[in-house]
Amino acid sequence: MGWGIFKTPCGDSYFKEGHDDGTANYMLCIQRKRRCILLMSNSVRAEGIFVALVDNLLGPVNLPWQWEGYAPWPKAKVLLQK
Repeated sequence: MGWGIFKTPCGDSYFKEGHDDGTANYMLCIQRKRRCILLMSNSVRAEGIFVALVDNLLGPVNLPWQWEGYAPWPKAKVLLQK
């Protein structure tokens, strides 16, 4: 309940995530850059690619995925580079 706040190489950031039995969502904003990303999926399995998507689109922000209880899919970064 509420927003997660953490420090990135670009400064303070905040995020909100959510999921149910069939969807997964993630929102992240980097204050100093004035950039945000909203990821919405029809599958809870999508959470495994959120870290790679954020890093690919916003740069490495050290997303606190461990705290959120899901693990990045190891092949996601390789697929995004193609």
